[in-house]
Amino acid sequence: MKRGAPPATCRKRINALDGAVPIGCVISGGAVRPALSPVYKGSFIRNLIFGEYLPSVGEYAVASPTTYLLSRNGVDFSFVSAFPVSDPFVFAEGGEKGKTVVVGENKCAKPVGDGRYMLADFDYGVKCGVIRHGRLFAVDKLNGFRLRWSGTGGAFDWTESTEGAGFVDIEPKYGKILKLVVYKQRVVALCEFGVAYLNAYGIAENFKLSYMDGVIGKIDGKSIAVAGNKIVFRADGKFYAYDGIKAEKLEFPLSADAGETAYAAGKSENYYLAADSKFLNRRVVYVIDVENLTSYIADVAATVVCAGDTVACYTGESVYALEYGGEYSVICRKTAFGARGRKFFECVEYEGDGEVRVEVKTGGKSRISAGVAGYCPVNCGGREFEMIVRSSGEIRRLTAVAEVQSDV
Repeated sequence: MKRGAPPATCRKRINALDGAVPIGCVISGGAVRPALSPVYKGSFIRNLIFGEYLPSVGEYAVASPTTYLLSRNGVDFSFVSAFPVSDPFVFAEGGEKGKTVVVGENKCAKPVGDGRYMLADFDYGVKCGVIRHGRLFAVDKLNGFRLRWSGTGGAFDWTESTEGAGFVDIEPKYGKILKLVVYKQRVVALCEFGVAYLNAYGIAENFKLSYMDGVIGKIDGKSIAVAGNKIVFRADGKFYAYDGIKAEKLEFPLSADAGETAYAAGKSENYYLAADSKFLNRRVVYVIDVENLTSYIADVAATVVCAGDTVACYTGESVYALEYGGEYSVICRKTAFGARGRKFFECVEYEGDGEVRVEVKTGGKSRISAGVAGYCPVNCGGREFEMIVRSSGEIRRLTAVAEVQSDV
């Protein structure tokens, strides 16, 4: 080639889905499928600090530092009571046909029928309560290593005796108890550095406390939830799934993107984690399929998530429900098409259902194109490109095509 002659070029094709970040969709097996996206349902109270769905009674309970509310659908709430709320928790009194009791600082709101509640004393010095075999198991407020249980008379029976209320202390090396979960017929205590479980059958003197082998990293208490028939949590930034015997690392495509945790919930195979996205630089909800190890982002800045028939996400002032049917986006990784110098981004080729819109950014400029019959023109010159693809239907192939400088 003579000096000064234009460089030789060739066409280069890349799979645009490699390393892409899915928002409201799942990338699996080289294809994109629509998934859950946030849908605005209305304004909501500020400063929400707690939320939980009780499947045994089909109710959502949420709390601010001063107020409790209940809901059947996670979106439309009725006022229950206003009293100081610290270390809030809820439990279903009376089993599967029971009613939700909400616990605040030293008071609780008890159901009295016809949707009415009355305030009652609940000054037993416990937090993080769960019901098992008619007893309330909870953590002592003053001694975070102590797991306590009520008597056979239920959550309000705290008279200590051989068959009544009692307690057991966690070994110090496991740290304080962060959360209690009823899991596989046991009361499981997720502690700062490990997992303990209580076989609570028969009379209290037969209760037996055991531990998962090994001490793991420091567990993030806000990340604990049951999903995919496992207890999922983070420890030292890594994700784990506990199956009742051991905790194994949980690897999924967006695990490295999740920053500080705000809240977690689980429903069926899905683990919902409200956390800060490093890539997007904002709060989002990650939807992780614990069984199939897929993950994607629901773009809503939730502070609390409750997962029942509706997956409800509460921000500082609004409530959203995660639903199917919305438009999704795929943020493709920045690419130079594996070549030096300037190149000409020709088009995006795809196979899929419905319209595809492509936004390409390079050199501070942006261009948006709509695809027709599997072809979306781009016609943009530059050295490096960012691309966002939007659609509402399935995409089975997504290929970016550019003319690049040849090394020959």
